[in-house]
Amino acid sequence: MKILNRFYQGIFNLATGISVAALIAIVLMIVAVVITRYVFSYSLRNFDEIVGYLVVVIVYGGAAYTQRRDMHIRVPIVVDELPDGIRKGFEIATEIAALIFVLVVFIWLTFSVSFQSYQVGNISNSSLETPMWIPQMIVPLGSAIFAVEIIRQIILLITKRNQGKTTS
Repeated sequence: MKILNRFYQGIFNLATGISVAALIAIVLMIVAVVITRYVFSYSLRNFDEIVGYLVVVIVYGGAAYTQRRDMHIRVPIVVDELPDGIRKGFEIATEIAALIFVLVVFIWLTFSVSFQSYQVGNISNSSLETPMWIPQMIVPLGSAIFAVEIIRQIILLITKRNQGKTTS
């Protein structure tokens, strides 16, 4: 179990690091576009397409991190008023519902779309001609890490070790 946990932690850290690197890349690309456009009167081609792919990397690469830090959008006004036992049951139920949604929509359906794009040979309508299955696969891969984090949090809720929720 310890080896599996260390393996997952490595994948988690890699996804978080890639997400941070994508954010830095976007910032550097914006600086480059501004400089080339206003200093050299030249526009970098395909900037918007690459930034779009990097935004997907940021969102899905950072979903598990956001889950671990309990930073997803919540409306705790009702849940916080529930008795502890009911609140814990409600939190477990919502995590299970989120897990099912992530498994069905973000992993299974988007993987199906990605695989179909691969089979058909879909490419982007730009000069980059990006095989679309590559950026599309970011969603199910990032969502798989997100799903494992949800499972981890369900286990923590069940075993009452909620203090582990904010560990890295």
